Amino acid sequence: MKKKIIVLFVCMLLIATVSPVSGIINDLLSYSHNVSTINDGILSGYVNDTSMNPIEGALVRVYFHETYEEDYTDSIGYYHITNIPICYCLKNCTASKNGYKTEWDLLSIVENTTYDFVLTHLNEYNGSLSGYVNDTFMNPIEGARVRVYFHETYEENYTDSSGYYNVNNIPICYCLKNCTASKSGYTTEWILLSIVENTTYDFVLKSSNTSAKWVVTDNPITSDLNNIQKNSGMKTLYMKADCNKILLYQRLLWPAHMGPFWFTSNFSYLCFFIEEDFVLKIDGVDQEVELPAMVVPWRFIGLGPLFWIRNIADPCNGNVTLMGICQDVIIEPYNTSMTT
Repeated sequence: MKKKIIVLFVCMLLIATVSPVSGIINDLLSYSHNVSTINDGILSGYVNDTSMNPIEGALVRVYFHETYEEDYTDSIGYYHITNIPICYCLKNCTASKNGYKTEWDLLSIVENTTYDFVLTHLNEYNGSLSGYVNDTFMNPIEGARVRVYFHETYEENYTDSSGYYNVNNIPICYCLKNCTASKSGYTTEWILLSIVENTTYDFVLKSSNTSAKWVVTDNPITSDLNNIQKNSGMKTLYMKADCNKILLYQRLLWPAHMGPFWFTSNFSYLCFFIEEDFVLKIDGVDQEVELPAMVVPWRFIGLGPLFWIRNIADPCNGNVTLMGICQDVIIEPYNTSMTT
């Protein structure tokens, strides 16, 4: 009997001891849960454009736990968002307005968190494109039309006597603009450009009056030029003429080098004015050229023998032979004004 009384007493004592501990644990868990979901977080700040001007009416939104809180900026660009839970997760915070690129950031938000957004305008019409339009001899082309296409419309300008153009009122955005240069008697050139303020680009137009017929074959002049020809789409060139029947015009701009091996850039030109006794081969195929003609190797990499006419007024005797590769050969009607 005494043993039963002792066992009963011990059980009662254990129950009395465990109950307060269990209550304390439950209270702690409840408190921890309440603390983790306290919505005392605040995010505030300003929304400005790239010139630091305030943007009124921008929407700032804070995403969390499959919901969000938001606010709109006032006249000074200020916003103030409350009722954000303070927890360990990062909040996706965005700022947006029609006509601007949306910006976002992941933020850890507590009481009185501040963050400023800067939005970029998608349609700031401050872009401009200017430059020069020249022919293949770098002579200015007056009256060429330069047009910039964007957003189903365009802006354009015509070149002056120096070949200069300036197109304004172009939106600065992330799309590439189709830019063209054209004039009657020339092939139209175009390029896709990303235009910002004071963008420059120079066009080179080729005359559409050409009489040469090209036959492209794999016939490099030397094995040394084989890789260059295949990798860059170059054509082999062989030209021979009587030195007394040919005039030479050079216009070499940097980078260019004259010598036994000479290289010309996009802006370096060597022009031959042919009257008669002329042979022209492209990739080993004879070309039919109506004389008199003007021949320009475009982006030429040349090999000897190359005998230069040093004095146009008193040309040398013998033949002039030109060998090498080039991206294109331009053949136009003879123009004596180029020799002056």
